[in-house]
Amino acid sequence: MNLKLTQLSAKRRVSQGSEAGRTLVETMVAMALMSLVLGAILSGHLAGLRLTGFVQPKIDNSEYARKTVSRIIEEVRCANTVQVGTGTVSAFTFAAANKPQVGNAIRVFPSANTNSFIYYFTDTNTWTVQRTDLSSSTALTIATRVTNITVFSMENFGGTVLTNPQNNSVMSVLLQMRRDTTVSGVSDTAQIRSKITRRNIL
Repeated sequence: MNLKLTQLSAKRRVSQGSEAGRTLVETMVAMALMSLVLGAILSGHLAGLRLTGFVQPKIDNSEYARKTVSRIIEEVRCANTVQVGTGTVSAFTFAAANKPQVGNAIRVFPSANTNSFIYYFTDTNTWTVQRTDLSSSTALTIATRVTNITVFSMENFGGTVLTNPQNNSVMSVLLQMRRDTTVSGVSDTAQIRSKITRRNIL
């Protein structure tokens, strides 16, 4: 009787020991599966980082576009008069009558005083759009790497370029730029288009 109990206890100890341990083959299979899972997670993470690198220039361009045109939009909306024409840092010629009202420069008059104005122009030497304030003769660069010369135009409500100045015209701003990025080997082009009307057009 005691012999049978001893044999039964020994069998139980052997079976419990075999359940607690793992063989070398089982361990290797588990390690291989874990390596596959970790490799898939790492590949997905790296792909996400690459995608972020390519999308980031678009996000930066959108922010740059908002900052570039926001000041022009507000100043034209609040203006008493706006003139479009061609100009440099030291000279401006407004578009003549019976000619397309387009050019690389605009003068924004906040009031009826024609000696006080804000001046925007495209500098073709540096390919930048610059702004001169009312109280300063120093030009401030607001856009760089501009690739188009005709940035400003006066249009009617249907989008047709006017051939004569009109009080109720729409100011169209078009900036085409090449933008470098911080991502190696990646550059982007951006186009900013905005159409603005003055609040006091009547």
